Amino acid sequence: MTVLSTLTNAQLEDAYNDASLTSDADLSDAVLMEILKNRPDFCPESYDLQWELEDHGWNGGATQDDRDAR
Repeated sequence: MTVLSTLTNAQLEDAYNDASLTSDADLSDAVLMEILKNRPDFCPESYDLQWELEDHGWNGGATQDDRDAR
């Protein structure tokens, strides 16, 4: 069990946002993996996190049209 597994969804999203601001790729990746593997009902508040998750296959993934529309 990792420390991330004890965080709420909102705390995970905050951690992802902080990691993005500080360019902490390891934390960003760890948060993404926690959400993808253990949080099937996760609903991101930010589009940046939603797009990143979709690029990793979350919620059916993103199509090229989705990416182009960003």
